[in-house]
Amino acid sequence: SPPPLLAKLRTVVAGALALAALLCLARVAEAQDPLPVVSKIELDGLVRIPPDSVLSKIHTRAGAILEPAVVSDDIVRLFEMGAFTDKRVAQKPEGDQVVLRYLCVERPIINTILYEGLDELDEDDLKEAVDLQTYEVVDETKIKGVAGKIRERYIKDGYYLAQVTYHLNMRKGNAVDVVFDVVEGTKVKVTSITVLGSKQVPESEIEKIMETREGGWFSFLTGSGSYKRDSLDKDLDRVRQYYLHKGFVDIKVHPATVTLGNDKRSIDIVIPVDEGDSYTVRTADADEVDPPLDADGKPILHYDKEFLRSQLALQPGDTFDVLEIMRDSQNLKCLYQDLGYANTTVSHQSSRDAKNKELDFGYRIQPGRKVHIGRINFIGNETTRDKVMRRVMTLGEGDLFS
Repeated sequence: SPPPLLAKLRTVVAGALALAALLCLARVAEAQDPLPVVSKIELDGLVRIPPDSVLSKIHTRAGAILEPAVVSDDIVRLFEMGAFTDKRVAQKPEGDQVVLRYLCVERPIINTILYEGLDELDEDDLKEAVDLQTYEVVDETKIKGVAGKIRERYIKDGYYLAQVTYHLNMRKGNAVDVVFDVVEGTKVKVTSITVLGSKQVPESEIEKIMETREGGWFSFLTGSGSYKRDSLDKDLDRVRQYYLHKGFVDIKVHPATVTLGNDKRSIDIVIPVDEGDSYTVRTADADEVDPPLDADGKPILHYDKEFLRSQLALQPGDTFDVLEIMRDSQNLKCLYQDLGYANTTVSHQSSRDAKNKELDFGYRIQPGRKVHIGRINFIGNETTRDKVMRRVMTLGEGDLFS
């Protein structure tokens, strides 16, 4: 298969020559006699493309005068279909009229997609990168793009030396097999990880929570030193969560910089952070949002405020901790769900004292409406009847959710 650029050039030249020849004939005919009438239009070379689809692009009509400008536009429209590698126009006399024949060479279709050289990755790993389908028209520009995507997929797993090319194997029926040739190369090794800006939290402490690790003498046993872009992205979130666990409410973890060594076998990773300051909890409260009122205008609370406060893991004097906030939110939600409020939501609000590095934190509880159990269905009980299982259940249809 010739390179796409050369094939395209040949197509353009062929179309131009055909058009030039037709124009020359038209000028000669115009100088001697009036332009001939087209007696018939013939299509040659079509295999898969319906003739009607091609004829809809041809504005030259049987019974009309042969107009070179219209034929020129016909060729342009056929090129724009993107379904042909070559299109030519020929004419032959038929009495005092002419038969106009459009010679079409269809692009091949993809018969199957194959891979050679896969070892560390398999075809399932490449599914997202390969957006080619069998029976679609071959587009070598698109195929080249897919080869680049396959290489990017290898780079994500640390194979910076991977090379991906392709070739086409011709099959019957104007079809081809697209074969991607993969040379995976050696996987790079992480030689250093630097957390730039870590002043209050030791860098060694941060590295312990990361999946990405520096390689060592025993990397072949422990797996340390392996680089995967997805793992590094998760590590950035882990670093952020760890700082929030330590009370750094303003922590900013910037995208990591990955530098490939000159030997293209090692990489250095730099993770820039802006720590900010660690905050202490000054007050911690939990309140119901918009509770109903009694006759005297006093709020009707499901739980006493002091009781709710006693259920909190986050207490005054503690270092702010996002993990304790998550636990508190879940515990408060469960308290109200046990009363039948299945759709309880818990949100947060806070205010800071930047001077003293203290924070007032509050949980806002919205119980919503009570929910009752509707119908209870059992699936998969082939030997045990529903009524047997219902007898051992403490929750029944019509009961409050709990």
